[in-house]
Amino acid sequence: DSSNATLSQLAPNQRNTGLTLTKQKFIIPDGAKYMYVNNRYGVDMPIVYRDNISVEEGISNLKKEISILFIGNSLTQDAVSYVPLLLRELAPNLKFKFYVWYNGGYTLAQQLSKFNNDSTCEIFSVCENGTGWLNSNNSVKMSTILSTYQFDIVCLQEYFNYQETANIGAFNGIIEYIENNYPYPFKVVTLFHQPLRSNADIVFARTKVGNALYLKETVAEEMIPSGIAIYRAMQTTLDSLGDQGHLSPDGTHAQEGLPCMIQAYVTAMWILNQVGIPMSVNNASSVVDNNNYDYINVPGPNLGTGVV
Repeated sequence: DSSNATLSQLAPNQRNTGLTLTKQKFIIPDGAKYMYVNNRYGVDMPIVYRDNISVEEGISNLKKEISILFIGNSLTQDAVSYVPLLLRELAPNLKFKFYVWYNGGYTLAQQLSKFNNDSTCEIFSVCENGTGWLNSNNSVKMSTILSTYQFDIVCLQEYFNYQETANIGAFNGIIEYIENNYPYPFKVVTLFHQPLRSNADIVFARTKVGNALYLKETVAEEMIPSGIAIYRAMQTTLDSLGDQGHLSPDGTHAQEGLPCMIQAYVTAMWILNQVGIPMSVNNASSVVDNNNYDYINVPGPNLGTGVV
């Protein structure tokens, strides 16, 4: 109701009940001001509202949620650091929780070794419904993350700058580790990272082949194509951006500012698609500059001589 007190609830708010709801009618009680529809994966549409609550009003009051655990290196950080800022503009009612497990330059095999040894990551970053990150250095283990946080999606980023082929064993090992230490269901996706600039065409090609193999041979269902945006931008006049050109301060990373925002556009649109929000970044006004850069508290920044 108007005081946020629950008037009625369709199903028990419990996990792992095995309860399946299919094509059921729910009468919204008198005095209801909001209708909150929460589903972890999908719902058979359409949702039909009774006559005295319009479809438009009902849809506007739906609260959508998403939670993602990202596992990767600095190329994952580049792709997600500005996403919260962008989502607050594009979908202000979206509730999100993002967690980033980072080890610099790591492949998935090296990440798995950290898990198995119960070692801490270099940086663990958290952003929950805000625009800034809370970063913990050399203090958080994956076992702790899995027992503390809840997420719907796990995103794995392999590192193809120097590794030529996908490592199916390491990928599956990470998923098995999470399954054995996390009690809830989750969806697995991959992340297509930006290429090493000095070898961009070759790295792009093997990143494409490697991600395709993960999607074919593992439980991974989708791919976040953030790094493709950098590769495509290198074919345009944007290639001049960055201290070393190619939108980079160092030949490996996207420089803070517009280069990282290019990847955030793609990541954010992928997320909005997951939660069924028909929104694009067209005409979005969010920018990262010297006025808000410090507030974001970017995990593992690649600032070079300054924000682009």
